[in-house]
Amino acid sequence: TIVSNNVGDGAVYMLGSASNTVTGSYLQNLVGYGAYLDTGSNYNTISQSTMVAASASYMALYLGGSVGNTVTGSYIANQSGYGAGLDTGSDYNTISQSTMLAAGAGNSALWLSLADSNTITASYMQNLTGNAVMLDTGADYNTISMSTMVSNDASDEALFLSNADGNSVTGSYMLNSAGIGANVVSGSDFNIISQSSIVSNGAASVGLYLFTADSNTVADSYIA
Repeated sequence: TIVSNNVGDGAVYMLGSASNTVTGSYLQNLVGYGAYLDTGSNYNTISQSTMVAASASYMALYLGGSVGNTVTGSYIANQSGYGAGLDTGSDYNTISQSTMLAAGAGNSALWLSLADSNTITASYMQNLTGNAVMLDTGADYNTISMSTMVSNDASDEALFLSNADGNSVTGSYMLNSAGIGANVVSGSDFNIISQSSIVSNGAASVGLYLFTADSNTVADSYIA
């Protein structure tokens, strides 16, 4: 168990550190990051672990400029903000068999920005008051497979793509009980959703919404 109470720090913080393994551990900072892999922290593994934050300003798991890391079989939760975030230059990372939870409008259980070619598989992402998953500007060529994304907010989405190109969502379930299931907007082009279910139960919402988004493909999927 590693617990920090230092504002803005990580319970585990890596900078320029490669090929390390954290397993079977509990990582908590309620005023910072559960785990923070900073620039040049590459090819590390976090497995069978819990990462906890409770701040709108930080994340339970944050990767910034970190490549080729693996998070598996882990629980990632922030009761006041973003769950997991992959930021600028965080490429070729994998999150598998993990749960990511967030809270708060506009926040996401999983958020990617300027992060490419990452893989999310067999995972559960939930924010009942915001986005489950957001692929933000420059989050390109990422893959989400065999995963569940859940929201319950009229103003947010289970899956939200904005200026994100060439991403693939396959074999997955997206549910927003109060709003849009999947929202693909603002120059999000050449994305593929296949063999998936997209469900909205919102009274005035749709399962899938596309706006100023070109050359996207939806195949073999259920939309309601």
